[in-house]
Amino acid sequence: AAAAVEVLGAMAGDGGARTLRDVLTLEQIALCDTFTGGSIRTFWGRLFGGQILAQSVVAASATVPDDRPMHSIHGYFILAGKLDIPLLFRVIRVRDGGSFATRIVNVLQENKIIFTLTASFHRPEPGPEFQIPAKELRAMVRYQLKRPDTGERSDPRAVGVPTPDELLESGESTKFSDMSGCLERVSVGAGDRWQMWWGRYAGPDTALLEPSDWRMHQAIVTYMSDFGMVETAKQPHVNTTVFSLSMSLDHAIHFHREVDATKWLLFHIETCASAGGRGLARASVFSKSGLLVASIVQEGLMRIPRRPKTNPLNPPAAAPAPAAKSTVAAKL
Repeated sequence: AAAAVEVLGAMAGDGGARTLRDVLTLEQIALCDTFTGGSIRTFWGRLFGGQILAQSVVAASATVPDDRPMHSIHGYFILAGKLDIPLLFRVIRVRDGGSFATRIVNVLQENKIIFTLTASFHRPEPGPEFQIPAKELRAMVRYQLKRPDTGERSDPRAVGVPTPDELLESGESTKFSDMSGCLERVSVGAGDRWQMWWGRYAGPDTALLEPSDWRMHQAIVTYMSDFGMVETAKQPHVNTTVFSLSMSLDHAIHFHREVDATKWLLFHIETCASAGGRGLARASVFSKSGLLVASIVQEGLMRIPRRPKTNPLNPPAAAPAPAAKSTVAAKL
């Protein structure tokens, strides 16, 4: 069954208020592994990557048994999607094994593939467990919220990771900054290469979302996972570089545990590298109790303005000769 999460939003080409449930509830065609869906309007006039990711998760999840939740996805953004054209989702059943199932989803507009996703599903098994110790995350926050020049704490919350309730009591406000209008976020902090925020689904039907419906919750978290990734990859360069174009290139998520999108989730996003016109961001998603529930990696295009081509028959004027340095300047 397709995941459905009701949120305030607008469906492209309709003009009326629609919900994220409407967007994530895809229409199956002729009882085949083919689905269609619409889009949420964006202020930049193109599809939001998180939406097409979440819809692809819905399409793939609709073809697997209930006892095999998704454990990983890898997607590639190929072409920018158009808001006024419906989306076609074609699911390929690569394999159904005893424990795992593999699916490929191709998303088309105008007979062109604009996005492709590989998803893997796994029947949970008993085994050892490990994750980043919570004390390391708290120590990292204490360090990252210090002033780089003096080492003094720049924020009284630097004693650890503040809870959403603590942030709201201290005067922080919630943000509904996504296009759906019902994903609530509270900022913890940001630095030269990282940002951290709490997020959850806060739609009008929150009480109706069953915790056991992994399809629905994983689709919402997938939708949320695209927030701030390219932005974080650009953070080390914001004061020195002007970008002419930035966009997501690929996206991967590993779900480690069950996730409830209606509960507060902590997203810690950081960038570790940028080169060749691309930047990499990765995120860890924690439950309020401190469990690592998902890991995210995204590479984005960060293109700078290209230099104009020179005409050999009309070379640019020679630069003026540098002024002679004064004796004082030479000594300095």
